[in-house]
Amino acid sequence: MKRALSLLLMGIILAVLSSGWTTDGWAQRDVGAKARGEFGTGFWNSKSRQSTGRASYQPAQASTESYRRFSYQPTRIQAGDNVIVKGDGVKLMKGANTVGVIGDGTKFKVTKVIDGWLGSSVEVEGRKLAGWVWHESVALAE
Repeated sequence: MKRALSLLLMGIILAVLSSGWTTDGWAQRDVGAKARGEFGTGFWNSKSRQSTGRASYQPAQASTESYRRFSYQPTRIQAGDNVIVKGDGVKLMKGANTVGVIGDGTKFKVTKVIDGWLGSSVEVEGRKLAGWVWHESVALAE
């Protein structure tokens, strides 16, 4: 009898302690609450349950830069062609990084063409830089 009573008492203590931990978990609702400024408002607060008027997930809109990563548009430029930069501030890219900026009228020879990107080494400010230029930024040199 004494042993059963002590087991029951331990069970009650354990239940009380665990209920405290679970209510803490419920009060936190979700991970994004702190980022939205709702941290500490409580789960049962009617203010915290109001809709913010925006969807919880909104995919990024496609931009010109994301389109430029790949293109089905064929280009007339091929490896071995000489091209001239048309426009100022044309970026020479290596992956997602800008290696340098090529000025208007700069001439260079294309070494490789992949999905609209022209690979080459170009002299920029006295340094020879290797990278990729988008095909619409250049024209074939005569």
